Amino acid sequence: MTDSTVVSLKVGPAGRVVIPSVIRRKMGIAEGDRVTARLAGETLILENPQAAVRRIQERFAEFVPPNTSLTDELLTERREESRREQAEPG
Repeated sequence: MTDSTVVSLKVGPAGRVVIPSVIRRKMGIAEGDRVTARLAGETLILENPQAAVRRIQERFAEFVPPNTSLTDELLTERREESRREQAEPG
């Protein structure tokens, strides 16, 4: 979230916390969706999976050239490796 929405939450039985609707709407999460929870120091961070993927992609963007599919590169490497193995004498 870019704005600072702050709410007070109460921890219920079994450590359950209800995410208020205003936050769910801003995060784009609905009933049944999954969220990722992680600790940053003593701060609990909840992310929807799409935000977590974007965060990770942004973190490693400098290591992957634009318009590069790592999946395609991996498949190409595996195919070349398989061809080499098949060409080797038994």
